[in-house]
Amino acid sequence: MSEQKLSQLKIKSVEIRKFNPKTDAKRLTEIWVNGLDQSVDSQWWWNRAYWREFFSQYAKDATAVDGDMGPEGTNLEKSWCFDEENVQMLVAELIFQDPKMAHLLVGSIGIKRGGYEHSKDGTIFTIWKMSVDINYRGYSIGGKLLLAGEKWAKQKGGTKITAASMNPIASKFYLKHGYEWSEWSWWDWIVFKYIGSMNGKLHEKTLG
Repeated sequence: MSEQKLSQLKIKSVEIRKFNPKTDAKRLTEIWVNGLDQSVDSQWWWNRAYWREFFSQYAKDATAVDGDMGPEGTNLEKSWCFDEENVQMLVAELIFQDPKMAHLLVGSIGIKRGGYEHSKDGTIFTIWKMSVDINYRGYSIGGKLLLAGEKWAKQKGGTKITAASMNPIASKFYLKHGYEWSEWSWWDWIVFKYIGSMNGKLHEKTLG
């Protein structure tokens, strides 16, 4: 069944669970790669060609044989399933009201112990590979994933969680959920909004 028809079905609930490499890898990779288009579309029209090329190469590197995701997600198990004290991949799954409909994976979030700057502080966690299928935005899926990831990090001794984003739309999402700009100025935001940032801009939140 097409994505368009699926989006018209009644949804019973959104469930967050641990990533299963045997059933989820290919679908998760598709969602993440397709989600990069939002980062391109969030840029101003005159800047999109450059960013489209950049993210196209980014996706190719991630899904290469030696990439952290691998072709169709074949490396995700190695990256996310053998160190549960320090890394965790969670996925969001739609449960439809029709019991005959199979559950549908629609988003993911990866959490790792450590900061983006290779911090040795074991109480800092970072967000990776977060994405929601564009066909199913508007069901608070991103917020549920974020909350579940924060809960896991806190259970593992986390006191702070950080997220880097090249996407102004994603930045607004993090700010909405209690994150703050880390060492940002309003000038940084203006540049980020109109030009973007190849390294991403950092957001952080204290885990209370």
